[in-house]
Amino acid sequence: MPKANSFLADPHAWFVDLKRALFAKAKPKELIACSLEADLCDFARVSQSKLVQGSRVEHISFGLGTGYGARRVGASLTLPTDLSQAKSMVLAELDSLRAWLESVPEDPFYVDLSEPTESLEHCAVGPQPVEAFFEDFRAVSSDLDVVGLYASGPMFSGWATSQGHFHWAATHRYFFDFSVYAHGDKAVKDFVSGPVWSRADYEKKIKRARPSLELLYRPPISVPKGRVRALFSAEAVSDFLSMASWGGFSARSHLTGDSPLEPLKKGERSLSEKVSIYDDLGRFGSPRVQDQGYLRPNRFDLIKQGQWVDWYCSPRTAKEYGLAHNLAGSGESPSGMVMDAGDMPASQALERLDTGLYVSNVWYLNYSDRQRAAITGMTRFASMWVEGGKMVGPIVPLRFNDSLLDVFGEKLMALGDTQELFESTSTYGHRQRGGVACPSLLARDFEIVL
Repeated sequence: MPKANSFLADPHAWFVDLKRALFAKAKPKELIACSLEADLCDFARVSQSKLVQGSRVEHISFGLGTGYGARRVGASLTLPTDLSQAKSMVLAELDSLRAWLESVPEDPFYVDLSEPTESLEHCAVGPQPVEAFFEDFRAVSSDLDVVGLYASGPMFSGWATSQGHFHWAATHRYFFDFSVYAHGDKAVKDFVSGPVWSRADYEKKIKRARPSLELLYRPPISVPKGRVRALFSAEAVSDFLSMASWGGFSARSHLTGDSPLEPLKKGERSLSEKVSIYDDLGRFGSPRVQDQGYLRPNRFDLIKQGQWVDWYCSPRTAKEYGLAHNLAGSGESPSGMVMDAGDMPASQALERLDTGLYVSNVWYLNYSDRQRAAITGMTRFASMWVEGGKMVGPIVPLRFNDSLLDVFGEKLMALGDTQELFESTSTYGHRQRGGVACPSLLARDFEIVL
């Protein structure tokens, strides 16, 4: 049993107690703000269908800021789970920050915080023992060589100020990012994720992997450069959408001429009417409060039936450029990007493709021409050549170069009728929330360059 003053005992009460101790030290007219990102997660690395490494991570990232008016200073700390120790560290850092205030100039684009607001988003999911994952993993795939990383556990976000703001959000998420190894450099990659571990979802993915696994033993097929029909898996589509969100919906990126979706915003281009994209915080357990204390809407439409709807404009960008903000965070990007599914059943996807590429995974993605949203990258893992609606064999990895405006626009033929969920696997600083949910995509005239 965790100690009473430990974060492990009651994370919400721990944060409340810490912020009270901090704000009790506030001086007249001083505004202190703090934020918390924490995760209590089980990690497991598997190889050859065996557990090779297991660990539990208890991590608390804490942000602290103070100042008067537009003169602000801040710092980031990693805190222990013991409340007394955490208080000592935070209060010592507050004194250190105050010493720097006089030498810091006023921020011309600082935005006064909104009126005090409160929100509570408690986790409805109880503890998920990692043993359940191991048991299902062995039962479903013990005859295969599966390698991958599993992460699962609760995540917490807190945000508060001495002015009266208080926001708390807790959620539980998991992901299992895995590959089924065949031989040499050949493997089938897949992914499962969500609020709680699902044996049924994993069984479905393993069942889907088995036919491709057998095909990987056939000689690789070289595809000449040129234009081909291509069927992209949902995971490949999620990578394309992630590229589009890299400055694509940011007001600042548009205003500085750096957005790849500027032609869409200006009305010079449109996407297929089959494409509708929006940000759905609840789908991924992302907190509504953003990094400046404003409460974002649970859903935020970006593209509807191929037409531009809106961008993210943060309070800071709005002040700098004389615009109205729309509650966006400073990153001005989606937290949970969702693209609506279409009407193409998975059972008919290869038949609809007929002859061309099945692209299971892509990597080394980058922009080759941001101004026209052109990206380049390479195929990876179990990407196949298809003839007459049947997979023939694996392809030699190839390089492509095409515009997202075309692939999601005039070249788009159909979207799969089922969305797949791809939680973020980033653990930079702490486990990140969010991700992408999208269907597969069938396109014509996809440009192969090498």
